[in-house]
Amino acid sequence: MFSTSSVRGFFIVALGLLAAMVASTASAAPTLYKQDAPDFYQYRDSPSPPFPYPGPSGCVPVSAANGIVWLADHGYTRLPTAGAGTQAEYDIVQDLATEMNTDWNEGTAYQDAEDGLKNYLTRAAFYPATASVEGRGLDLDGACLDNTTDWNWVVTMLARSDTCVLVTGDLFAQWRFTGNPWGTDWDRLGGHSIFLVGYDGTDKALVHDPDTGPAESCDEYGLTWQGSYYTLDITIPIPSDYSSAIPGGTEIRSEARWTNAIAFTVPDPATLAGDANLDHVVDALDYVVVSNNYGVGSTWIEGDVNGDGEVNALDYVEISNNYGSHAPEPATLALVALGCLGLVLRRKRR
Repeated sequence: MFSTSSVRGFFIVALGLLAAMVASTASAAPTLYKQDAPDFYQYRDSPSPPFPYPGPSGCVPVSAANGIVWLADHGYTRLPTAGAGTQAEYDIVQDLATEMNTDWNEGTAYQDAEDGLKNYLTRAAFYPATASVEGRGLDLDGACLDNTTDWNWVVTMLARSDTCVLVTGDLFAQWRFTGNPWGTDWDRLGGHSIFLVGYDGTDKALVHDPDTGPAESCDEYGLTWQGSYYTLDITIPIPSDYSSAIPGGTEIRSEARWTNAIAFTVPDPATLAGDANLDHVVDALDYVVVSNNYGVGSTWIEGDVNGDGEVNALDYVEISNNYGSHAPEPATLALVALGCLGLVLRRKRR
């Protein structure tokens, strides 16, 4: 859930409905890109330890954890893996929540989610600075933007094997005195984040929703294009504290809208352990990076090659353990490929 100053309670019912995308009437089966991702549950209260204040406020780090584990299980082995209900799951979610400044009573701010994922990938998971986190959709001031291009971008990112996508929805409401026309202003009442799994190319998406787990099949969601934004074709109860503040003689209506998406991409899993300066070899120059940032650095490129958030003696140990390791640079790989091609051509000529 993304933070809001006015409403929390409605999320327990509404969270699973809010971030999804893509219309309700199509019959085509979605293409499943990441159906084998975990489906962690934000209401985890057992086994011990439970999440703090288990409930709707943890949807962002829990959804992001699904993607972290999916990437870990598909070749990006510097990322941690975990099963549902394990200590490892708890640790990943808690690490993400810390990096995202998640308030377990209020939620996670959108920009904090982006920044926190970037921090997690470069610190907690010790991927170098080439990790990428990008968001698209509704602007942070709440204006309704044309999201068509952004949705196309979401689908493109979803299909990539090095990228996972979180999608976010928000509940909006407005009221009028009975008989009067509806106005143009809407009140944002809160939001919810889920992990995107599949898309059929036209109007269906499958998701793993942290509100509807645990260990259940994918949820299917839909949107209706409204000319400048998508609405979810579902009914969500208006929070009681909102409706009770409205004057008598009025009526209220609400919309659930797709608003944002965050894609996070990890670099080539071949990045060498201990290669602080990313020159494809673990050598004395990596010790120099650690030495230059000892006690003050906190990221991979500053020498934190063991991912504990500090540049200290343990990073010397990590470099020592991998000293001499090397990987061919792109130019070298290209020469090898050309050499192989030459051998093939020569054999053919014979």
